[in-house]
Amino acid sequence: MLENEFLANDVKTGVSPDHPWNKDSCMRTANTSTNRLRKDIWEILFPDEAYLQHKRENHRIMLAIVHAACALFGCMMWFWDYFIDPVGAQDTLGLRLLHVVLLLNVMNALMRTRRWLSQLTMFVTGLFIECLFMEILNRLHGAMEYGIGGFMFFLLMPLVLFQGISLVFGIVYALCAAALPHLFAWMGWLKDFPHLQYALLLWPACCLFIFTSCATELNYLRRYHSENLNRKRSQEVLQQKEMLEQQRSELEASNQALTLAYQQQEQQQNELTRFLAVASHDLRQPMHALNLYLGALSNVELPEQARSLLTNVRHCTDIMDDMFLSLLDISRLDAQIVEPAIKSFPVATILSKIIIEFTPQAQNKHLEFYVNSIDAWVRTDASLLEQMLRNLTANAIRYTHVGGVKITCQPEGNKLNISVEDTGIGISAYQQKTVFEEFFQVANQHKDNSKGLGLGLAIVKRLSKLLDIPVSLQSRLNEGTRFSILIPIAVAPKNQAQDETSTNQASDELHDKLIVVIDDEKSVLQATQTLLQLWGCQVLASASGPEAIHALAELDMMPDVLICDYRLSSKENGYDAILAIREEFNENIPALLVTGETSAEQIGPEQTRDFQILHKPLQADTLKAALLELMRNNPPLPELVYPSDFD
Repeated sequence: MLENEFLANDVKTGVSPDHPWNKDSCMRTANTSTNRLRKDIWEILFPDEAYLQHKRENHRIMLAIVHAACALFGCMMWFWDYFIDPVGAQDTLGLRLLHVVLLLNVMNALMRTRRWLSQLTMFVTGLFIECLFMEILNRLHGAMEYGIGGFMFFLLMPLVLFQGISLVFGIVYALCAAALPHLFAWMGWLKDFPHLQYALLLWPACCLFIFTSCATELNYLRRYHSENLNRKRSQEVLQQKEMLEQQRSELEASNQALTLAYQQQEQQQNELTRFLAVASHDLRQPMHALNLYLGALSNVELPEQARSLLTNVRHCTDIMDDMFLSLLDISRLDAQIVEPAIKSFPVATILSKIIIEFTPQAQNKHLEFYVNSIDAWVRTDASLLEQMLRNLTANAIRYTHVGGVKITCQPEGNKLNISVEDTGIGISAYQQKTVFEEFFQVANQHKDNSKGLGLGLAIVKRLSKLLDIPVSLQSRLNEGTRFSILIPIAVAPKNQAQDETSTNQASDELHDKLIVVIDDEKSVLQATQTLLQLWGCQVLASASGPEAIHALAELDMMPDVLICDYRLSSKENGYDAILAIREEFNENIPALLVTGETSAEQIGPEQTRDFQILHKPLQADTLKAALLELMRNNPPLPELVYPSDFD
């Protein structure tokens, strides 16, 4: 009932459950305080060894002072009784106890590990102090000799001394001391019965002493726990600080190690980048020259046996070329040094290059090669997209023996779906799971090197992740395969038209055309010159742009086409050489930029749209198709731009 009333009052007054005046809160507080008080009293009555040890350490100085005072007072009394007042009554009990105290102090100093000796020393010291006070009191108040006053001091001093060791012993000792006078008075042992009134005062005095001792002990216990808690917290804080300092040192060491490892990795990455750049350029040069020499040799009248050998050599070089390019490409992708240059461009520019490059290969295998190009712009990396389509097309032609290969473009929302479809051997459902892995080849159990290394689709998969272009596969065994990629469609600029290309041109279109070839590699320069001369072209071979301009000035002729290597030995590059010749004649002369670089950042800026870029190593048929396409579709440019530098 009271609880309901209390709760109702809480509701009426609007006291929240968490308020300090709330009933539950008050009960919790009371219970907590009661439990804490019980715990403190239990620890006071039955202290643990750690607490006792702490008290002994704190009372060590006090006991030393008490012992010194005992010795001093004993010596003074002995001096007084024997030299100052030898006639007076002497209390030999104090002197005897003095010798015992001094002896016990010496033994306690020599044997500090004996606990019972320390207890005995304190007890005898207390008795000696009581004897001193009793003697002083008896001399000051002769009527109270061996009376109640002595018991008062008998009660006080041991309680003070033994409080530092055991409160229970002190309380029992105080109760006994308070009860003894009453017992003596009841038995008639006290001479003066009126002094019993002093004995009656011992009970409240004893209770007062006990209460004071308990309060003092409780305060001391709480202070001990507080100091112990603070000491533990300080130790924990110190340990945490040391741990944090150690962790900070370890973290700094780890950071230094990581920084050093990162610098080493960055240095290795830069070295690998430089190595791959050199390998991409320098190793392509002999392959490029070899292909051009073989192309030139195929235009020479040879015996049937020699032509058969030439065909075999060209087949071997094609295989080596494919393996070489695949290894370089996948090495650059695995080294993560390929950074895509995202931009908008017409997809027809890439498809025209695919047509130029793969039409001769399809014709050699008597396959139909159809490209359905559309007037659409896409946004991605043009060079990497071209590489993806080249790998897919090469893979389709390689595994197709009857029928043909078809490339189609179909818009799907804001994406352009480019599909490469063939009528080849197809891929089984089981093999479709592993077809994008390195060195995996369909229907090549005997490891025929003519089918490549099996890196083409692995490169396509890596490029799709790099460009975020999904690649899908649809295939049935012995029916054909279809690879599809989805590319974001971009908005085409105004007044931009795209022309469809065709490569079925006659060789006599190159007859008597003046073609300037600029390349600092002597073998490549000679191979290109030989091939063009066999095609009926007039060739002006030079190692630099100024040399070509000087030779053209002597001939007093304007070239029909410029073929220039991008990386020249002098400070200029192929782009500068082409622009210098165009500026010299004030004409937009058709130009081909042949390079061993593969990334768009290394090839050049967007101004290179006004001439076509071909990558080494180059097949003779590809070069011929590019020349025919360039001379047939070379619209005049409205204005020439001459940049000061080409990075």
